[in-house]
Amino acid sequence: MSSLCRKPKLITSLYAILHTANVISHTCSYERRLEKSRLNQIDPKSRLLQGENIWNVCVIDNIDFKEKTFAYSNIFDLTRNTSHATLRIVFQFLLPKLLSIIVNNNNDNNNNKVLFGKTDFTNELLNNYEKVFYEFLQISKD
Repeated sequence: MSSLCRKPKLITSLYAILHTANVISHTCSYERRLEKSRLNQIDPKSRLLQGENIWNVCVIDNIDFKEKTFAYSNIFDLTRNTSHATLRIVFQFLLPKLLSIIVNNNNDNNNNKVLFGKTDFTNELLNNYEKVFYEFLQISKD
């Protein structure tokens, strides 16, 4: 609740009521200090799952936040009004088999599958297109 009250611009009436009741008199400096100490104590590696059958997919992205409105002034002011963040996410999947077994499995059914290429549907579609173009050519010759 106190972390919500640290943002008086978002909920001004709630902030004013709680400040009047002396519920959040310490919020400004104490909450910042508390937030910094909590951020320093975080160890994201301790939350990761460990094991032979865990598949990790890591996503790293750079994000730039710009100001919502731009002033009609110096173009170099735009760079001052941006924020930058690096997003790091790990998606973890629990596999039914060990990863080493899956990698070493030389199943012929999987090796013969074509991921990208012609299928029966595309072959039939191409044949239909060829018939249509052939009919157009026959009509134009007549």
